[in-house]
Order: sequence, then structure tokens, then C-alpha cells
Amino acid sequence: MTDQSHPSITAMFPSYHQNYFNYPASGAGVQNPPQRVVRRRTAQIPQGIQGQEIKAMMSDINEVRTMIGGFTNQLQGVLDTVKKVEQSQERLEQNQETFKQMQEKMKQGLTELTESFEIHDVEVAQD
Repeated sequence: MTDQSHPSITAMFPSYHQNYFNYPASGAGVQNPPQRVVRRRTAQIPQGIQGQEIKAMMSDINEVRTMIGGFTNQLQGVLDTVKKVEQSQERLEQNQETFKQMQEKMKQGLTELTESFEIHDVEVAQD
């Protein structure tokens, strides 16, 4: 890959460009391209206006990351609440079905009880 970065960026981060952009492009003729070693480096922030702009951007980026983390936590809380509501709804539906079955059994029991107390064909003795 050839370095097509803007010259000022190359000047600001020379060690990054030396480590990562001086490899030939992969493809024909490249048998074993060097493996990219990921190292976290602390960049030298230039002095002056450019440095202030970079620091401000880094601060903004960190603020956005913090906001994203907060949103992620809030969304997870919402998802957890939705799951609990769904589970409660399922239990409510099961309880309603159980209640209907018990209500039907009670109706049958009352009907049977009422029928057992009915007086059938009473004959009155006559003298």
C-alpha cells in the first residue's frame, strides 16, 4: 500500500506512517507480506493551533464515547424492562387461563350440587 495521506498528517504522526504504510501492496509478487503488529502508541501532539485543535477533537471524541456508553446502558435497561414486561404478560395470560378453567369447574360443581338438591316427583299420601 502506498502512502497517499496528506503530507501534514504524515508529518504529525511519522512513527505511525513508518510502521504501517511502508509495506508493498499485497497481491502478485508478494509472497509473505509482513504481519501488522498492533501497538498502541501515544502520538506526539504538535504544538500550536494544530495541537489545540487535535486536543479539542480528542476531548469531543471522549465525550461522545461517554455518551454512547450512557446510551448503551440506558438501552440495556430498557431491554431488561421489556423482557420483564413480556414475562409478566405471559404469566398473566397463564393465570387467566387457569382462572377460566377453575371458573368452569366451579360452574360444573354448582350445577351438580343444585341438581342433587332438586326434588323429583314427590308423591303425597292421601287418606
